[in-house]
Amino acid sequence: MAEGVGIEEVHAQLLPEDKLKIADRIKEKYGLVAMVGDGVNDAPVLAASDVGIAMGGRGVDVALESTDVILFKDELIQLPYLLNLSRKTMGIAKQNIVAAIAVKIMLGTLGLMGLTPLWFTVAAGDDGLTMLVLLNTLRLAKIDAR
Repeated sequence: MAEGVGIEEVHAQLLPEDKLKIADRIKEKYGLVAMVGDGVNDAPVLAASDVGIAMGGRGVDVALESTDVILFKDELIQLPYLLNLSRKTMGIAKQNIVAAIAVKIMLGTLGLMGLTPLWFTVAAGDDGLTMLVLLNTLRLAKIDAR
């Protein structure tokens, strides 16, 4: 599983205090820590991690409350998909922001120069831009969940 998402260092079968020590060491070395867990022994390190991922189907309530992401199917195989989806989501969000700013600046400039009527500037800048952003975001539906 770790190899599938590019993780080189894996620890398992640890006591809660050992998990916290390792998380602190990894945070010092790499800057960010992600933790996957499902039980009450995982709650402290899930809360201390930058990203806590709980196995939700049979996870303990305290673990679910101290986490950022819950995998409801209890399948670790979802982790590579989750990582891929989050990377693509951030990429598309950045594209949408850049496109929205560029279109607003362009339409605003054209409107101020009198080259486009006000109704067109408003319609294209709001409704048209909304459709553009939605269509771009729909590309996330193509990501394979395997």
